[in-house]
Parts: sequence; structure tokens; C-alpha cells
Amino acid sequence: MKNPISKRLKEKLINAFKNKIHLRAKLDISKLESLGSIDFLNTHINNSLLIYPYVTTNNHKSTTSKRDLIETNINKYLNAYEIELSRKNVLYRIAKGDTLVVNKVQEFDHRAQEVCNFFSGDFNSKTNINLYYSYKNTTGINVHFDHQDTIVIQTHGNKTWRLFDTAKGKTSLPAGRSLKPEGTEANNYKEITTQVGDILYIPKGMWHYAFTTNESSIHLALSLSPLKISELVIFMLNSKLNELGEKDIYEISKNDLIGAQKLIIESLESIDITEDDISDIKSEFFPKKIKIALL
Repeated sequence: MKNPISKRLKEKLINAFKNKIHLRAKLDISKLESLGSIDFLNTHINNSLLIYPYVTTNNHKSTTSKRDLIETNINKYLNAYEIELSRKNVLYRIAKGDTLVVNKVQEFDHRAQEVCNFFSGDFNSKTNINLYYSYKNTTGINVHFDHQDTIVIQTHGNKTWRLFDTAKGKTSLPAGRSLKPEGTEANNYKEITTQVGDILYIPKGMWHYAFTTNESSIHLALSLSPLKISELVIFMLNSKLNELGEKDIYEISKNDLIGAQKLIIESLESIDITEDDISDIKSEFFPKKIKIALL
């Protein structure tokens, strides 16, 4: 598979990442080799075991649970360990307005893994791909934000997105601890419709939801999790300043905490970053996947 993004698109994405602004652009969808097509989804649904939580459904009110998706001839209240889903029940939930979600597509499809590899290498991020299918005239998962940067790749039909770019969720906390944006007036959100081949970058923390109109929709959601400053500080404390990091603070007073803060800053400033440190950081946060080839 060829690299799915051009040099120019990569530059646009990097600028959007740095400034945390949404971006809509075009992608050569042929490079994805039908990954995310309706045929791809039908083949997976009809010929694979539907295992929770790799496959699930959800709706705008978040009222669907695993118990709604397992076989009805099983005592679904006693058998909490059942993970194989019923195709009939999954299709019923879709007909009732649920969005079908196939999580971690790269775990069972080599093309998705190659797409992850490209984005992971180009943007120094852990990557994941989820697939979302919504029938026509369906409102998707309720207003939410993601804890990772997300690149939406529209692969079938179209979908309309409402982005609340004036409100930002706290990505360091669970979503339930952030206030959802209020009101539905036009000036509270930006509305963008993605067609096949469109990509839409949604920064982490941006509240959003989506819906379909006259067509069903499939999109891939590729999430990017780069190294965070908080992770880097902890890594440096553990690898370079272990004795400092293990220093106990018995008095939790303002002066003691300010003193510890100054000591940390001074110690971090004294660290000389080497090529070995960079290699260690990449190995720690972006370990290479083991490739298995059976002969």
C-alpha cells in the first residue's frame, strides 16, 4: 500500500495539530484499497464472529448495552461473561437508529494496520482505527469529545458533523466531568458534511456529534496519541532523576510544594537530551509491533 497522505496534506495536518483547529481536506481514497467500503463491512459482519467489545452499537441517548446485543435465548442477566453477539440483535439495533462500531480494525485487517503504521511513523503517535456505520436519517453517538486527536476518513455515503469549537472538554479528566456545550443555535457550532474521500481532523477535547440524512454512512476514525508533556516529565524523572522523583514530601504546605516545584524545574533544565534518550523514549512510548509470518 502506498502512503495514503501527500506531503502537502501532511504539512496541513501538522499545522492543524499544533494549533488544535479542525481541518477538512481531500484524500485519495483509492490508496485505502476499499478499506471501509460497504462490501468490506458486509463481509466482516457476515463472515466473522461478532465479539464484544470489538463490535458494538450505540445511539444518541447511549441506551444500548451489551445485554441488548447477545443471543436472546441466553439468560443475558446471569451470563455476564457472554461476548459473542447476535447478528440479528445487532441488525435490529441498527434498524432502531444505533450506530454500528467496529473497534480496532487494525487488529484483524492488514490494510488497516498499514494505514496505522503510516500515520504512526509520520506523526510519532500511537494509532488506532475504529469503523462507524450509520443508516440514513440517523443521529450518531451523543455530543461528546475524544481524548485523542481524531482524523475522520469518509469511505461510504456522507455524514454531517456539528463541531462546537468554542467549547473544549478537559482531556485530562473523564468526559463526564466536563460540561457539555449549551444551546443549539447556529452560532454555537460549525456544520461540515463529509463526502467519500474527505478527511476531517477533530482536535482532542472538541465537543461534536454527527448525523446522516438521505444516505447511509461509513467512516474510519483514526486516533492519534502522541507523546504528552506530562508523560515526558514522568519519564525523565524516572530515568534521569530517579532519586529526586523518590524524594518524600512529608509537609504538604505551600512553601514545601513551591520548593519541590523549583527543584524539579532546575533539575529538568540540567538534563542533556542525547540520541540514546530519544531512542529510549521512542521504545517506551511507541514500541514496534511484533510481526508474525507463518509458513
